[in-house]
Amino acid sequence: MAKANLPFLVLNPLARWRIFWDLTVMLLVLYNLIMVPYKLAFVETQRARFPERNLAELYADLAIDCLFLFDIVLNFLTTFEEINAKGESAFVTHRGHIVWNYLFSWFLLDLVGSVPPRPPPSRTKWTRRVPHPVLIG
Repeated sequence: MAKANLPFLVLNPLARWRIFWDLTVMLLVLYNLIMVPYKLAFVETQRARFPERNLAELYADLAIDCLFLFDIVLNFLTTFEEINAKGESAFVTHRGHIVWNYLFSWFLLDLVGSVPPRPPPSRTKWTRRVPHPVLIG
């Protein structure tokens, strides 16, 4: 797919930077796959004993969550391959079709996976008493 054929702000999924980005996101998913259960099982009990580590971990987790949200934006702009009735494949470059395809394929899973499993810690007494819907149950 040639760059000249793409409309403004429609991204080529085969571009080198996009492939690198997808690999980076995949590594971040694997990191979360290992670290989220570990932190929920072991680190949460140690937070009171080691408060200096909390801020660095909070910023790292926040940065990863922001990258996942940015990936959702990129997915709304990235073309996809479609196979027609003749068996020929072509990239769909119409923005409306790209958005529609992403909304009804991976969007919901990406959005749920991008939301942190718990609210960030707060220093106010009022917000500490408000239950978070993910933690109830």
